[in-house]
Amino acid sequence: MAGNYNDVPGQRMAYDRDGTVCVYVNGTSATQQAQSLMVTMNDHGTTGWNFPDEGNLQGVLIFPEKRDIVGVHQAVEYGGSSGWNTYHGFKTSVDTTNGIDGTWVTQASPTTGIGNRESMRENITPYNLTGIKAVKWHWAGSWYGAGQYFRIKPHLYGGPTSGEAPNRLRFWHPTLDQEVDGAYFDWGDIPRSTTVDKDFRIKNPSATLTAETVGLTMEALTDTTPSNVGQHSFTTDGVTFASSVNLGDLAPGVISPVVTLRRVTVADAVFSLWWTRIVASASAWV
Repeated sequence: MAGNYNDVPGQRMAYDRDGTVCVYVNGTSATQQAQSLMVTMNDHGTTGWNFPDEGNLQGVLIFPEKRDIVGVHQAVEYGGSSGWNTYHGFKTSVDTTNGIDGTWVTQASPTTGIGNRESMRENITPYNLTGIKAVKWHWAGSWYGAGQYFRIKPHLYGGPTSGEAPNRLRFWHPTLDQEVDGAYFDWGDIPRSTTVDKDFRIKNPSATLTAETVGLTMEALTDTTPSNVGQHSFTTDGVTFASSVNLGDLAPGVISPVVTLRRVTVADAVFSLWWTRIVASASAWV
């Protein structure tokens, strides 16, 4: 348990920065959306993707590789005071290339409104979906009446299907030879004026390529004042702490030395749910 909330079912997908493509489909027309929209959809505010047109509307996320999905916070809202609208549900495809073609399967999709941060932790629908190439939320409606709307704000949990993304850096357990789970970096309920450390390593799972100049940084799609990101730092020696760290080159199959993530929650920290995202990246693969 992560404090008052159940553990998340898997790794939270950073679809706004991991190569995922967001597509708006109206009928047979598909338009790629800006990365800024994906950030808005994946942050922790209450603003989602408000669909701009009437018709046969679909919001699609196309992954760069096939993925297994173990949970989704749907965050779908639709309705209006007049006109007509029909929600056709949450759908998945194992073979689409553009969000329109391929085979699509409608999954069980209870809807949750785009509400507060508590909703984002309390309303995660479990799934057991494998080899998924894309997901979509499908709605059809007419905007001739006042108040018609459709918007989505999905958070997805899971990761690459086995054998996919072989060169993707992985967050590794500090002592065990295994990847950490999605709840590993969840601090749970945090009192003000406290400090806690958490150890981890980074693995290069590639069988052939070296990850050059592997760096760790932090970011938050929705932050507070004082900054949640600013209350976290890395160290590799237990002496020098910084907001980023360079782990050097990692040869194929190599696991880095232990890195410590330190959380120092200040006396005037804001009471709420906050997320800090740790990013591991390589300058090149050779």
